[in-house]
Amino acid sequence: QIEQILGEIARLFRLCKGVTRLYRSLDEEKEGGGETFCSFDIGEGEPVAFQHVVTSGMAIATMTVYMQPGVRPLSSEERRRVELIMRLTLSFVCRNRMQRSIEDLAFYDYDGYRNTRSLQNHFMQTERTGRFVGLAVVRYNLRHFTVVNQELGREKANAVLRSHYKTVEERVGAEGIVCRLSGDDFVAVCRKERLEK
Repeated sequence: QIEQILGEIARLFRLCKGVTRLYRSLDEEKEGGGETFCSFDIGEGEPVAFQHVVTSGMAIATMTVYMQPGVRPLSSEERRRVELIMRLTLSFVCRNRMQRSIEDLAFYDYDGYRNTRSLQNHFMQTERTGRFVGLAVVRYNLRHFTVVNQELGREKANAVLRSHYKTVEERVGAEGIVCRLSGDDFVAVCRKERLEK
């Protein structure tokens, strides 16, 4: 819906493209990470306006709009209106995306693993549905994982840890959950019949 409205506004002002970038922090912006998406895209062009917003939570959102060469440039009044629309769009996008980021921060740790809040939430949902019977809870530690860190280096060791996590997630299935308590300390919850897989 919002993309359709922005597309109509873009045509009204002869714009061909709008690119929005979202960063959770200043560091993520500096590193070139974050999330990028096109608000509208009807062809390539040259940048004609840019907006940069820092939210109260120190997240950053930027928007750049483009015009194709040879198109009548924006008048000063059109530019004022385009910049107002860009600020409104960034405000809307930030509010929606930040809601998701807040949920991520609440239920996932810094490395993107489900945390203890996720586990508590899972237990509350399970209690509501009365599905505690037949449930298995396994807490485990990847012994000597520091050796993997030392031998492979942090980046490769993190890839090994992520692979392990995804494998366990697949094994516990959609009704289960895997959470990292700390470092290489995990808890998995699943139906007992999944333990045999």
